[in-house]
Amino acid sequence: MAFLLILVIGCSRPAPGPYRLWEGKAWEGKISLGDPAEQVTRLLGRPSRMLEDGERRYYEYGYAEVTVDSSSGKVASILLRGNWQTSAGASAGDPVDKILRLYGAVPYHPPVLAYPQRGITFVLTPGEIAAPEGSKGPGWIASWARIYWPSPRR
Repeated sequence: MAFLLILVIGCSRPAPGPYRLWEGKAWEGKISLGDPAEQVTRLLGRPSRMLEDGERRYYEYGYAEVTVDSSSGKVASILLRGNWQTSAGASAGDPVDKILRLYGAVPYHPPVLAYPQRGITFVLTPGEIAAPEGSKGPGWIASWARIYWPSPRR
């Protein structure tokens, strides 16, 4: 009887919540960088749109975009929109200050905040939060996150 209960618990769907990203590695429980393109369509289904630019294929799912290297057929990057959280603790909707505290200061120009050595880039949008003192307009918040292979440190 206990075995049956463990089996049912082990097979149940995970609780709803944010999509977790591991910087430079994976979309937790779904796709890892370097996975074959077939894995993407097997897990996420047929994309609503697929584009190709010669070097890369882009699988568009609305809430996510998976980039596949055309020559190897492997996942090169994953972009999530909306309900995401990184392993370092950043989440969709976080203000820029929180991302800078978690990942460190880098030169940035909205709408992009990139950390190539960690394998993550944040796309920012004007948010509904209060503007930082001395600035004009709304503050910037993280809206999208893209993970990719980290760049070697120099």
